[in-house]
Parts: sequence; structure tokens; C-alpha cells
Amino acid sequence: MKRQRDTQRRRVYEADVAARFKIPPDGRPFAATLEHCQDYVDFVLTSDWWTLRFMNTPAVRVLNGRGSSSARIDAFSLDKPIVVYMRLPKACRFPWMIVHELAHVAHNEVMRGLLAEHPDPVEEAHHGWRFCGIWLDLVEFAFGMTERKALRQQFQNRKVKYSRPRVVSQEVREASRKRMIELREGGIKGRRIVVTVLDDVLDEHAKRLAANVEATSEAFENVVRAAKDAGMAAGDLAQILREAKRGGWPPPDHPALRRSKR
Repeated sequence: MKRQRDTQRRRVYEADVAARFKIPPDGRPFAATLEHCQDYVDFVLTSDWWTLRFMNTPAVRVLNGRGSSSARIDAFSLDKPIVVYMRLPKACRFPWMIVHELAHVAHNEVMRGLLAEHPDPVEEAHHGWRFCGIWLDLVEFAFGMTERKALRQQFQNRKVKYSRPRVVSQEVREASRKRMIELREGGIKGRRIVVTVLDDVLDEHAKRLAANVEATSEAFENVVRAAKDAGMAAGDLAQILREAKRGGWPPPDHPALRRSKR
């Protein structure tokens, strides 16, 4: 049987650790015996919440996970087992980790039902979107909405998928492709129109600027000619030049020119 790549595994583990230490002390590691862990597993499996959602789940038996650094359950198979073994080393004997492994048990049961009559079954990734969605629901049941939000936030921070991906039909894809082609062609036409309008505006602006320069030059020549004819004093000429720097040249009847004529 084919199996999807578990591309989210590392990010899911990182989100697990980050959210685990943001929850109340009840969810943190504590010294528990295998009997305590088995009692907790039985409490979850016999709850109304679990039986309404995963009523055909096989029994789960907790074993010592000696020799391993992480918790684990039996590998998935299409044949429904009578008992699923959960192996817990001492470092993993706390509710948060047990809930994580129970989410795998529930996910395997859901996959078994989905793939039972599939002609070419493909095993889903063990930490794919469906598992993460089940885990979020189980965290809410076992710990509360605050813990669910904390874990979901860590999923979002790491771009972990936890909801069903949107499926787009071939017809919708083809319509979207045609629409993009139309928009691109329309965008090219629109850009050509904009460029043409900008060229016209720039030409008009250039003509106006040339006219202003020609008028300014003519006014300057008139001022200089009038100053020479009147024998203008140096101070008066300096005043005219200062005003010319601030804007427009003064006309020939400027007060300084009249004073020079006297």
C-alpha cells in the first residue's frame, strides 16, 4: 500500500513542544505509573465524546516503552487489530503525550474506514491535516478551549495544515485560467493606453515649459536693456537679481528702474 510523505512531522512536533509548556500544570510531565496511564486511556476511550466519534476503536493497552525516547503506537494496517499497543517510556507518561498518541489511534481508525473499499488505497501522512484536526478536537476535550487555541496558534505559526484542503474542480481551474488570460491581455492594452496618455501629457508639459523659458528670457533681456539705458546703480541691480532668484523677472517699470532714471 502506498503512503503519503509525512512532510508536516517536524513542524507538528515543534508545535507540540511549544504549546505543551503554555498549558496549566495538569498537562505537564509528572511521575506516573503504567497503571495510571492505562486508567487515563480508559477514561478517554469510554467517554461519550470518544464513543460518539470513534465507536469502533479497538482496545488500547499501555506498555513500557523502555529503550525508546518517544511514545509510539502500533503501525497502521488495513486489517483492524483487536488491541492497539501504546508504548510509553517514563519521560512520556503524562496526559498531553497520551492524548497525542490517542489522536493517532483515532486517525488510524478513520483512515481504516476511508480506505476499506478503496480500489487503490493510499495511506495518509501520519501527521497530515486530518490527524492535526483530530488532535485539536481531542485536546479541547481533554484540556479545554484555551489549550486548543494555544496548539492551533502554534500550528498557524508553523504553517501546519489542520483542516481539509480546498478541492478545486477541473472546470473551475479552466475558468480561472481563461480569466487570468483575459486579465493579462486587458492589462497590456490598459498599459498601452496609459503610456499613450502619458506621452501626450509630457509633450504638452514640454511645450509649456519651453514657452515659459522663452518668456522668462525675453523679460530678462528687457530688464538688462532698461538697466543699461538708465545707468542703474550696483545696489539697485543687486536688488533686482535677488528678486529674480525668488521668482519671475521684474518688469521694465520696476521701482529700482524708476529710481535709476531719476
